[in-house]
Amino acid sequence: MLQSFYNNIPSSPFKKQVDFVPTDIVIEPKVITQRKYVTINEHPLIKNMNKEISEASKNIENTIMSRKHMEEVRKSLTSVYTKCIFIVQQIIKLGEINGENENDLITMTRALHNFNKICYDIYGCR
Repeated sequence: MLQSFYNNIPSSPFKKQVDFVPTDIVIEPKVITQRKYVTINEHPLIKNMNKEISEASKNIENTIMSRKHMEEVRKSLTSVYTKCIFIVQQIIKLGEINGENENDLITMTRALHNFNKICYDIYGCR
């Protein structure tokens, strides 16, 4: 009983020294965009996404993509296309691009760019 009393005194000779080891490591997201833009549509990420969306729209409407053996590629491209449009609309509605939005926007722009590149490289769409 006296041992527990002595352990709680700050200058106790019986107190065991325990190094503090953090169990939860919190990593703050890095915000890549620092500059403020007049409108959200002027942001380079939004401009890149809109460029890829317009190319995807042309690829979807292309007559080569409407062939039966191209159906799966067209469905996949259409799915990514609609998700990209949704992301852009939500970011515009939010009015700002933060770290999480920025990462989502970069990821979806790359995905749509890759689909557009596949359509161009393999099928000659553009």
